[in-house]
Amino acid sequence: MRVIKTLRSWNVYVDEAYFLGGWPKAPVLEAIGTHIFFDDQDRHLVDSQTKVPCGKVLYKSDSILKNFETEMIVNAKDTEKVEN
Repeated sequence: MRVIKTLRSWNVYVDEAYFLGGWPKAPVLEAIGTHIFFDDQDRHLVDSQTKVPCGKVLYKSDSILKNFETEMIVNAKDTEKVEN
């Protein structure tokens, strides 16, 4: 929702938006004929930039979202250790 709210605050409105979570982006972007792709993570932009023009969305390093993302990665690694 952060993406939509940011674009609207800039008076930019989109016809379609896709939120793919952790799925690989490049095949989907190519299949649907994406004009441009924005993401805030380098790992999502690396493969995607070979298929469509990409832009990195920056956010403050003290953002609660960045802390949440880091926490999710750490928790996922902890869960993997417990399961193995």
